[in-house]
Amino acid sequence: MQLVELEDQKWFPGWMRQYQVDFLGAVSRLTGLYKPCANLLKSFNAGKIIDLASGNGQSAQTVLSKLDGVEVIYTDKFPPNGQLEIIPLDLLRDSFPKADFYTMFNGLHHFSKAELASIIYRISTESHFLFIEPIGPRFGSLLKVALSTLILPFFLVPFLRPFRWDRIIITYIVPIGPLICFYDGIISVLKSYSRKDLEELAVGWSTANRKIKTGRVKSPFTTFNYISS
Repeated sequence: MQLVELEDQKWFPGWMRQYQVDFLGAVSRLTGLYKPCANLLKSFNAGKIIDLASGNGQSAQTVLSKLDGVEVIYTDKFPPNGQLEIIPLDLLRDSFPKADFYTMFNGLHHFSKAELASIIYRISTESHFLFIEPIGPRFGSLLKVALSTLILPFFLVPFLRPFRWDRIIITYIVPIGPLICFYDGIISVLKSYSRKDLEELAVGWSTANRKIKTGRVKSPFTTFNYISS
């Protein structure tokens, strides 16, 4: 059975997808989730970055906005409404804007191995990429995601901006918002790639013109796995 996340489906209501991406963005921003990856990002010395599958961009922005002298463009298949400009980009169909560096935060699990290969092969061998994943198919990730998606919406939703009354209704009166975040979160963990998975993919995808590698970054909240070139 193919596991699917609701937010990836075309029929999924936009206002509910907005609820999810704003919630996830707020969690990343308030916890500084990706800050431990800052030194890794700086090591690539990028001049122009295209961030893929950005959601509302807050997760990536917590570290990309801190890079001096770097132009950053955020993209997503379903650009949400927000303060940050997100350019529409379907990673499996559209041509990629040109850049010397491509990033993706918490997006690997949305794609099958064949789809990831398609994305990587469409990035010029003259460019580099870094795809970072904060979750993995392990019990610790499952527990953290389950608890955070079921509990944190009740504390964070009133402070999400812009303020929206429909978020209050689907959080406190008919709590389908947290339940959908919980469902998609659990599916994300179940679909995620282990470090061994990424190592095998890196070996299979490496060519004479592009060496692909993997690595880990530890933080107080999780252990990030990444694949890069």
